[in-house]
Order: sequence, then C-alpha cells, then structure tokens
Amino acid sequence: MNVRSLLFGLMMLVWGNSLQGQEVSRGRLGILLGGMNGVSYDYALTNHLELGGTAAFVLGLGYGGSSKSFQFGGLTPLLELAPRYYFSRQEGDRLFYKGGYLSLRLGAQIDDWTLFPSKAVRESNVKSHYTLGMAPTFGWSFPLSEKSALRLGIGFLFYRSKRSYAGDSYYAGQSYWEKTHRLSDAPFLLDIAYSIAL
Repeated sequence: MNVRSLLFGLMMLVWGNSLQGQEVSRGRLGILLGGMNGVSYDYALTNHLELGGTAAFVLGLGYGGSSKSFQFGGLTPLLELAPRYYFSRQEGDRLFYKGGYLSLRLGAQIDDWTLFPSKAVRESNVKSHYTLGMAPTFGWSFPLSEKSALRLGIGFLFYRSKRSYAGDSYYAGQSYWEKTHRLSDAPFLLDIAYSIAL
C-alpha cells in the first residue's frame, strides 16, 4: 500500500463520518506530558473521530544501532496534526475517548531549534535542519479521570529531513534530503502522552 492510497482512504473515512450527522462537535484544550511536552487541542468530529493539533517539544530518545545503547538527542519543537479514528463509541459526557484507535500523525519538526542537544548531536558532521513526517499509528486511550487520560500507541515514521554537512570535510556546507524509501527503513514511533484537560 503506498502513501497516496493511505491518505486517500483516511480522507474518505473522515468525509464519510462527517456526513453521518451525529451529535454536535466538541473541542478540548489540554496539556501533554511524556514523549511530547506542550499543548494540544482535540476536536471531536463524530462519536468515533477526532482531529488533534499539537505544539510541543519532543523528547529525543532513541536506541542506537551501532552503539547498542539508548541515546538522548534533546528537546525539539514540533507542530503536529493528527486525525484519530476510535473503534469504540464515545458514551455520555466523557471528555476523553476510550479504547483502540488508528491515527495518521502529520508533523513538522524544527531540528535547528533543539534545546539541550547531546554531545553526539553537537559534534556530528551532519546537521539536521528540519524534518517533515507522517506516521500511521495504532494505539489505545485510557481515560484516568474526568479530566485526564493516557494515550499509548506505536507506528511507523515516514520522513523527509533537510540536512547539511558540517566540519572540515570536502562536502562542508552542502545540503541534501534524507528520506524513508521503504517500510523496512521506517523507524518505530511511539505515541505516549498524558493529557490533562484545561
């Protein structure tokens, strides 16, 4: 399945659900803590579908294949838009959806503005400037109280990253695009967020 088919299928799902004439939509402003730290706004389109927007700092944690160790990359600013389709109905007056969901996370990350970059990032001969990403995600949402919820998910990240060479190499100053070419190259992306409704 290619990316265009996936996007077209998601758009048809959104359009079909919005035509069902279900109860009035509702929005929710909140604070995110965890893998993403910032603010979010989730808007319920139907009993199953919500659209989420996020402005946050992403906690850069990863597992290095060559070093065989966990690495910290810093806190990087991110803007994200994520339609989510929940399999279970939203019942009653609950603020948060409960149960399994499918999502398509679309984000733009500004790597040049990373706070507290690690020594490995600072001394690298390759500098990343910004990254555009798309991550089909499956997960589960757990309302913890009337005003809080925990969301856990996992997906594959397809990205395009603008990078340039630094240092004294022959290619210093030259920029290029690095991108995901196939599913086997796509890294796992975790969706771990604790939401508090304001």
